[in-house]
Amino acid sequence: MGLESPDDAAVYQIAEDKALIFTTDFFTPVVDDPYTYGAVAAANAMSDVYAMGGQVLLALSIAAFPPKLPGEVLGEIMRGAAEKVAEAGGVIAGGHTIDDDEPKFGLAVMGVVHPDRVGKKAGARPGDQLLLTKPLGVGIVTTAAKGDQADPAHVQAAIECMLELNARAADLIQRVGFHAVTDITGFGLLGHAYEMAAPSTVRFRFFFESLPFLPGAKDYADLWLFPGGSCNNQRTYEQHVDFSGLSEEMEMLLWTPETSGGLLVALPPAEADGLPPTVDQLSLPAKALLMVDAIAACQTGAEASNPAYRRGIKAVDPNEWFFKAHFYQDPVCPGSLGLESFLQLLKTMAIERWPHLTGSHRFRLATGRPHSWTYRGQVVPKNRTVVVEALTTHVQDGPDPTLRADGLLSVDGLPIYKMENFELTLVPGHEDARP
Repeated sequence: MGLESPDDAAVYQIAEDKALIFTTDFFTPVVDDPYTYGAVAAANAMSDVYAMGGQVLLALSIAAFPPKLPGEVLGEIMRGAAEKVAEAGGVIAGGHTIDDDEPKFGLAVMGVVHPDRVGKKAGARPGDQLLLTKPLGVGIVTTAAKGDQADPAHVQAAIECMLELNARAADLIQRVGFHAVTDITGFGLLGHAYEMAAPSTVRFRFFFESLPFLPGAKDYADLWLFPGGSCNNQRTYEQHVDFSGLSEEMEMLLWTPETSGGLLVALPPAEADGLPPTVDQLSLPAKALLMVDAIAACQTGAEASNPAYRRGIKAVDPNEWFFKAHFYQDPVCPGSLGLESFLQLLKTMAIERWPHLTGSHRFRLATGRPHSWTYRGQVVPKNRTVVVEALTTHVQDGPDPTLRADGLLSVDGLPIYKMENFELTLVPGHEDARP
């Protein structure tokens, strides 16, 4: 894949089961802090690899800095980028720097993907549902910040959004039958959506009230604090877009460039029903779990048949007793950390769904039914972050409430444990049902 198709990166197949992904991106600072600038630039550059369905292998830095820029500032930019690439499971292997009056920084990134699972912009079909994995509004919030017009809390929310890798979203869609995918960056939502719709020979319909926006984005749009790229995108793509009932400010917001934006995915409805509603995330309080410091991006279905998704995050601390035990235990019983973490997440989901049973019931794992548990690595002390995810495939209310779910545990963005078709039941007993 190359210049003949308007995709997010070049792809070169090197084996029957392996293809390399190549991409590059760089830009001027969008934040004041050097470390954050480097990290955001790295996340943004790696996003194309995730849009193509791949995993990051390595990167080279591309930099242009004023000769008089202090060395410690350059070091912080490089450090932010290196740590973000490490979070993705890759490494910065070198790079090139030139002198320029205005700072510019980014990466050339190489990733890997199975040739049969390459994400492409073309392929969306009539009837598909569209999934957006991050909120919109980074561009207008950062522009407002440059003019000292932004609330610091809004700026922080935008920074956190830019710093979030698209690794988890890419992994989720790789587990289902998606038709087309791209990432939302400089051309804004509508520009990138057109680049998916045109080669797919379909039209996309967005309902403005269903689109997610960062805090403050709509307020700054009302103040007309748009970056210059908004008008550029509008001039380029407006002949392809029809609006109905939107104010000029809200229309312009959809033209506004994003930095390190989310993935836009076209999914068949049957597959979309099994994914978490990332366009409408619900923040939940932290839970007292062994492997989970905080839970986010959750849905509790109103109907018993609706799936629910849970995600737990924990920083790796080699001095914490839990990790010490698993550094010793995993080589003997590989995957034990992933399985225990997944089951803790299932227990939390069960307690949230059936809180009235927490004092009179205990958990029972259905070991007799077909299920699978696979691994391809282990957590080691040098790792930074563990993410465990659970997606229920069946919920049954009644005398013996039951959850059935699939799970995944990733370390620094790399999936290493996979659990499928595990079933947990609440049964009467003396042991309290609690994690």
